[in-house]
Amino acid sequence: MNCLLIDKWSCHFPDASSPIIKEMSDSFNEGFIYLIKGNNGSGKTSFFNCLTGIIPEYSPAEISGKLFWNDHDFTPYSIQKKANIFNYLMQNPVKQLVFNDIYTQLTFSACNNSADPFMIKTELSFWLDFFEIKHLLNHKMKELSWGQKKLIHLCSLLINDKPVYLFDEPLAGLSKSYRDKIMDCFLFLKSRYKIIITAEHLEQINIIADRVLDFNLA
Repeated sequence: MNCLLIDKWSCHFPDASSPIIKEMSDSFNEGFIYLIKGNNGSGKTSFFNCLTGIIPEYSPAEISGKLFWNDHDFTPYSIQKKANIFNYLMQNPVKQLVFNDIYTQLTFSACNNSADPFMIKTELSFWLDFFEIKHLLNHKMKELSWGQKKLIHLCSLLINDKPVYLFDEPLAGLSKSYRDKIMDCFLFLKSRYKIIITAEHLEQINIIADRVLDFNLA
């Protein structure tokens, strides 16, 4: 069973008077949906950036504690090696989009990881049908709305499957119908024994979350 474990995890930015995350310890198991709640500035995004290695590699901060993946100390690994474990949908999808051609954007990461071409084709078709956005292949990225760009990037992550999914406010900027599809996506990933950790202000995910972590109380 896949398990992500953090032990006495802390993150302290250079100009801050106190750590944004202080000696946090917890475990996250496959087949569970974890909802992180908290006010702006409570450390939700910083937590995701620490897990993936964005902090401290691209955003300097003092990090302490340990990160374990299936009892293996993952703490010193580079952001590239951690990317083998984590799929991360950031708050702003535009930051993660590279190509104007939508098919290329959807398949690039999986192709770059030498995934089986038949698998890529199958997963591409499945997820485009799942979100009912196959028609977007006829457009260029610059023509899409902010919400459509978010869905395209989400599909690119799902095609390039990983054991852990991190979602930072995944429902923001989406219509109710697409928010409902995100909920269904979470349940589908749960059925595939993925670890799903999401931060969200909207109450909708409370319904399906197996555990809620309140960063206001940390």
